[in-house]
Amino acid sequence: MKKRSLLAALLAGVMALGLCACGGSSEPAASGGEDGEEAHVVLKLGHMKAEGSSTDLDIKDFCAKVTEESGGTIEFEVYPSSTLGDYSTMVERMGIGDVDMMMGSITGNLDKRMSVWNTPYLARNWDEAREIFKQDGIIVTRMKEMAEENDFRILGLYPMYFSGIGLSKAPTGDITKLEKQNIKIRIPNAAAWEAMGTAFGFMTTPLNYSDIFTSMQTGVVDGTIGVGAEGLYSDFRDLIKYYLPVNAHFEAQWLCVGQPTWDKLSENQREILAKNVEEFEASRWETAEAAQAEYEQKLADLGVEVSTFTPEDYALFAKTMREQTWDIAHEEYGDELYNEMLDVVAQFD
Repeated sequence: MKKRSLLAALLAGVMALGLCACGGSSEPAASGGEDGEEAHVVLKLGHMKAEGSSTDLDIKDFCAKVTEESGGTIEFEVYPSSTLGDYSTMVERMGIGDVDMMMGSITGNLDKRMSVWNTPYLARNWDEAREIFKQDGIIVTRMKEMAEENDFRILGLYPMYFSGIGLSKAPTGDITKLEKQNIKIRIPNAAAWEAMGTAFGFMTTPLNYSDIFTSMQTGVVDGTIGVGAEGLYSDFRDLIKYYLPVNAHFEAQWLCVGQPTWDKLSENQREILAKNVEEFEASRWETAEAAQAEYEQKLADLGVEVSTFTPEDYALFAKTMREQTWDIAHEEYGDELYNEMLDVVAQFD
């Protein structure tokens, strides 16, 4: 018993010295090897788009640059096509360290307020999108704050396109008059989107992005809202026959890292990631608008009937959908965030 007591006392002393050496900090230490060498990390990064798509190629180029600039201390395993789970699943897995990084949509599954960025008709054109989604703007700032509350970090975003309605069968009514459509479409799982789909005249059913292809293929739905020309071409071009570019929302893919993974990185590794994300985002802003037009033409070249709309049509869509959906958004976001959103868009009216 005396020997055990002595051993326990020695262990307690060693632990106490260790705590003193660490300064008593509860913050996890950044990664680093002996003699100041940084630890080598291999990060699992998942995204939603098909392998070989422009998004997939861009993210792989980003990863290659980070690996090069980090001297090989950061490497990546890239998983396209929602291989690591749908975007909502990847967000949850990042928080527990099961997935290191993702580039994809962020929904309100963890916090309803985090749907603020994809509010229908938040931005109505590219000029508005550039202002609303700038890094120091209130929308991106609030998204970053809410992400950290849920154990992941938003590093930046990848602007995609304005979304529309892709259909496997012809519309049964005049979309410019918001006539009834005897067609069921997929909507993102959010009350505001259900209201918008209904206002456009469609029957709606909420589905995750990863379920769209099979659901259209089997006739569960005959189309989807919330996907733009690039997404339709990359993931659903064998199913889509009609495309209505109604500019339902501005789609951005958010480049994120889980907090457990972030805590493992050295300060230098974090800076390399941040620098390359900034360049990655800036480069995409320069090409995104032209890419949208390019993919609309690619759909047309495949034989997809791509509708055209007048400025008056777009004004009607925006006015109607804001009236039909923003009260619902208000309930989900709360007064503070909703009023901040209104202040953001007021500058364009």
